[in-house]
Amino acid sequence: MLESSTIVTYPRGDVRGNSTVLMVSALRDDPDNVAIFVKETPFHPVDYAWADQPADKGTLSISGVEICVIRCLTAAIKAGTEEVFIDHEITARRGDPDWYFLVAHIVERSTVDTLGDIIGAPVELAVNEEYRRKLSETHTGCHLAALALNKATSGFWSKEIKRDSLGHPDLDSMTIANSKIDDICSTDTYRFGKSIRKKGLDVAGLLSGIADIQSQVNGCLVEWLSVPLVFKIVPLLAFLAEARKWQCTLPEGLAEIPCGGTHLDELPERSGRIEVDLEITDDRQGMVMRTTFSSLAAGK
Repeated sequence: MLESSTIVTYPRGDVRGNSTVLMVSALRDDPDNVAIFVKETPFHPVDYAWADQPADKGTLSISGVEICVIRCLTAAIKAGTEEVFIDHEITARRGDPDWYFLVAHIVERSTVDTLGDIIGAPVELAVNEEYRRKLSETHTGCHLAALALNKATSGFWSKEIKRDSLGHPDLDSMTIANSKIDDICSTDTYRFGKSIRKKGLDVAGLLSGIADIQSQVNGCLVEWLSVPLVFKIVPLLAFLAEARKWQCTLPEGLAEIPCGGTHLDELPERSGRIEVDLEITDDRQGMVMRTTFSSLAAGK
């Protein structure tokens, strides 16, 4: 029986780790695979409530056998029980003290069966470092683009509204409907319904000026990336369900965004390029922002 949530080390950038197998659980809708739970892991799982960043790829090594992690998902188990709920099965709210939130490493059942009883066995965990780096680049670029978007659209508000950490009206957090991050780009969809219009957003003006907004966002990103940037996740070591913040000091001040994903540690001066493309949705009730990150040091 588990006694705590999974400790995650990916916020500090870990891609390797050593731990102990705590439990192996069958999957209700996937009889060919099982979930392995460990005390501490560097693997980033898909978030069950806001699945923006994909799971890490990698392997577990148990008793000298390397096992491919097929998927990595969030799981939950009520304290004092043994019934595991995985991904879409979870109904508990994050942070509920009666529930433990876990990283479920999904592997082939047949591979585990050949190992016998592995409860208590030491395990080596290895994340695909190149894939993690690309996701971290994209996710970091996504946050910087969101802050630049807030700044570029600050003049389209007629009422006092919630502001981001840099003091600009927080269009991003108030209107984002969906966010998808991959190893190439991030795609954020914003919806401008009646409620946000009542809060003072000039939707017609914003959509008609979208080309200028795009230019302003990209210009802001060029300016920010012209100096060295350092990124930090607070706290670095935590249980899976604990709230974390992404931080970066920009010319305007300390930027903070709540985030449970992975990120770069730093961007040296002019070492990368982040560029956005904005387009109006077909129903003209929203906007899509695609953000790409290019590492100039890697020649991409």
